[in-house]
Amino acid sequence: MDEIKDVIFVKRKVDGYRPDLIFVIHICDVAKTMVPYFADCGIPVAYYEGSIGMSFSYNHHGLWYPFAEGRPLSIAKVFLKRILVAACCAVSGGALKKQWAWPANMRGYFNSEGGRRLAKASGMPTEGSTVIRQGLDTELFTFAPRTEIRLPPSIVVPGRFEPAKGQRDAVRVVAALHRRGIKARLSLLGHVGVPSYLHLLEREINDLDLTEHVRIMPTMIGHEQMPSVYQQADVCFFPSYHKSGLSQVPLEAMASGCAVVSYGNEGSAEVIEDGRTGYLVPEGDLEAAANRVGELITSPATYRSVVQSARAVVTSRYSLELYADKVEAFLLEAVGQ
Repeated sequence: MDEIKDVIFVKRKVDGYRPDLIFVIHICDVAKTMVPYFADCGIPVAYYEGSIGMSFSYNHHGLWYPFAEGRPLSIAKVFLKRILVAACCAVSGGALKKQWAWPANMRGYFNSEGGRRLAKASGMPTEGSTVIRQGLDTELFTFAPRTEIRLPPSIVVPGRFEPAKGQRDAVRVVAALHRRGIKARLSLLGHVGVPSYLHLLEREINDLDLTEHVRIMPTMIGHEQMPSVYQQADVCFFPSYHKSGLSQVPLEAMASGCAVVSYGNEGSAEVIEDGRTGYLVPEGDLEAAANRVGELITSPATYRSVVQSARAVVTSRYSLELYADKVEAFLLEAVGQ
């Protein structure tokens, strides 16, 4: 069973290295048996939460603990189960526990305030946690100054092809702009998360007679290529419906001189100052999104101000160096708790 093998492997590493701190990242990728082991190992534990991994682990205990803590239907099975549980715990060298426990000495940081609120609402203990928003390599995502939106305007939407990423909304915003006589172009790029959704998008683009104006790139674009993607676009539309985490997309676009229009999800409302460094529109309000693009086209001075202010905010608040300093300070504090 992977849940036993994983915790044995980690215990051996911890026993051999004896770290001052255990730092947990992307816990969804490891067995849930780790959590009670961390609670009992006597070493301070810190975690980074970029999505819902920690809260999921808090509320869903994997396969082992429902089995170990469950009550068999017969006396014979109770006896056999006790033997099996004791044997598995012994084989693991004590790393595998009989009961679920959450580390009392664990502190963590979230990459968005919204993510922390969601975790707390799920019941997960968040006392002592903090928010450290991700940093961006501003030397990679360089600023391309521009004086106005070029015509026809170019809109980019990076993200996995799945319904919650909102590419369908972007197609409809472009259709709304075309009805106003603004022949905007749209680029949708990212890897395919839900193939059927990609097919739905292609049909809708065809039905709206936008095949010559919408480009779909269903492949993963290399990180080093993204700066040029933003620099070639005038507007980055971020119509995600995901609530947790902090997407890098708005920050990347803001750093590159591409104006951002967003629903405010995935932490974007925490980094965009509406009307100054980008625009926040109500979730699903396609007309409001189209209005913002139209306003930026008709007011070059506003466009220049927004993209310049956005770049200044990214470099002063969200640089990679500042992020690294904050994480280092957090980890040092966690070791000394």
